[in-house]
Amino acid sequence: MRIINTGDVSLTDVAFQLGYAELSVFSRQFKSWFGITPTEWKDSSKVLVT
Repeated sequence: MRIINTGDVSLTDVAFQLGYAELSVFSRQFKSWFGITPTEWKDSSKVLVT
């Protein structure tokens, strides 16, 4: 999920680019795949990078 880690693109834009009509649907699906929300993923990637 490199696109989430860039910080230049909002999670809403990521969801739309992946074909989701709503961020909430993307967030639920993301959590089912990875066990955390896209926001948690994005926040954890900031810790790893800095």
